[in-house]
Amino acid sequence: MAQHDYVIANGSGAAVRSDLNNALAAIVSQNSGATEPTTTYAYQWWADTTTGLLKLRNAANNAWITLRELDGTLTVEDGTAAAPGLAFTSDLNTGIFRAGADQFNIATNGVERVEFGTSEVVFNDGGANYDFRIEGDTNANLFFVDASAEAVGIGTTTPGAALHILAQDGTIYQQATRGTGTTWRLQTSGANGQSYELYDITNSQRAYLYTGGTGGSWQFSTEGAERARIDSSGRLLVGTSTSSQYTSTTSSIQLTSSDSAQDPRIQLRANATTDSASIDFGGGAQRNGVIQGEARSLVFYTNSSAGTGNVTQRMSIDSSGYLRLESAGIQFNGDTADANALNDYEEGTYTVNFYDAVTGGNTSSTTATGYYTVIGNLATITFSASNINTAGLTGGNVLYFSLPFTSRNGPQQRGSVSADTVTFTSGYLNSVVNTNAARGSLLRTTTGAIDANITVSSLSSGSSDLVVTITYQLPV
Repeated sequence: MAQHDYVIANGSGAAVRSDLNNALAAIVSQNSGATEPTTTYAYQWWADTTTGLLKLRNAANNAWITLRELDGTLTVEDGTAAAPGLAFTSDLNTGIFRAGADQFNIATNGVERVEFGTSEVVFNDGGANYDFRIEGDTNANLFFVDASAEAVGIGTTTPGAALHILAQDGTIYQQATRGTGTTWRLQTSGANGQSYELYDITNSQRAYLYTGGTGGSWQFSTEGAERARIDSSGRLLVGTSTSSQYTSTTSSIQLTSSDSAQDPRIQLRANATTDSASIDFGGGAQRNGVIQGEARSLVFYTNSSAGTGNVTQRMSIDSSGYLRLESAGIQFNGDTADANALNDYEEGTYTVNFYDAVTGGNTSSTTATGYYTVIGNLATITFSASNINTAGLTGGNVLYFSLPFTSRNGPQQRGSVSADTVTFTSGYLNSVVNTNAARGSLLRTTTGAIDANITVSSLSSGSSDLVVTITYQLPV
């Protein structure tokens, strides 16, 4: 280490030589020393061994300018935004500076643009009218901050709102990487609610989603008119803003037509004509019932097993308008007994045959068309047979005619008979259904006498006619 006043004093040759050597030693060591040189000059170097810094005397020769550390580390002055510590020769108000401890700042034109701190990076910390832009591969304005408009544009330099996205498809995609799901939250600090607008710029059409402020409702509007809302009680109201309460329980969904000439409608449509659309009713894990439209029919299902999701078809209305019950029946006036359910209605025809035994036996060649109607467990039949041929039947045996259904066990059930060319001694004729059989017979009833069956011989083969009507019970 050496320092010198750089003044060579007069003296002997040896003294002058020593003084020159000392001056040269100071020069080659950059005037190094623990303290500054006693005599200083403008633009003089000093290697400050106390601080480990290389310094340069300023032009006024009244202060030192730190250039770098002696170990090679480059340091600069803190500087300011107007006079950065590291600047450009031809642009001295543009460069980097240090505004505070652990800060790195960038300035242009004497104004701070970016500040890197220990916990954040701030652009335009001074609040100047200074825009920020990120350019993509082909999109020059992939991200744009318009300082004067206090707005952010994605794909646009003229954002029309706080956030303005301009893209070919306009898609916003949000995806969660954890099982907690995603949340899209839009919040206002006022009490008057806020609205969200969907705008078709091509057709100039708008749709709005509006939060009702203190009322706590969601309102859906198109073309300036409210169409539906979810109120503060969680009810969906369509075509009305208030819930109508007809019973002690207010409906969860209410439809009201805003057009007096148009009734409110609910439409469920499947994608294809072969698909079905349904309404499913249930509570918790239990499925209570289903109404399903399928194959141009409306089908109703119910669940007979508590706590399950299995349903069974119970009723349907087909494409011709027929109502069909699959099982059980119809119960009236609160009656829940299965035996009292009306479970059948049927109309049809059958072939009437004549026999000489209640089961099996010989069969007449004569047949007739019988007509029947079944309501519940009652069957009413009627037929008209002409010129009954009794050939092949045993004359002394009872004459039987066939029924479409087997009768139930119990008392005999009688009906009317109109006969022609049937011989019997006295009384009048009845038709009677044999117990637990699919055959009936004719019975002669006389006052004060025992009823007697009409036998085959009572008929005149090929001439006798019978018209029979009878109602009887079927097995339950």
